[in-house]
Amino acid sequence: MNKNEIHYGIVKFYNVGRNYGFIIERGTKKEIFVCAIGLVDHIKAGSEVFFKVIDVERGFMANEVRLINNQALNIEYNGTNSSTE
Repeated sequence: MNKNEIHYGIVKFYNVGRNYGFIIERGTKKEIFVCAIGLVDHIKAGSEVFFKVIDVERGFMANEVRLINNQALNIEYNGTNSSTE
């Protein structure tokens, strides 16, 4: 996996309470691990994102994860994500 390349995908799930989730990479359908330290924007399941990939001890991790189309997301106090329109 090219670390300098920009990758695109859809967030499969993201657990706000545990600060991790997975992104399904567009084209390859590979699941890429993502955690809070790699996020630039708030994400939720179904978010379209672009990101870089870094090597970590157990494989690859999404880094510099950003929303496509500037989707505005709001984190509610109960720990769930919701879209704002």
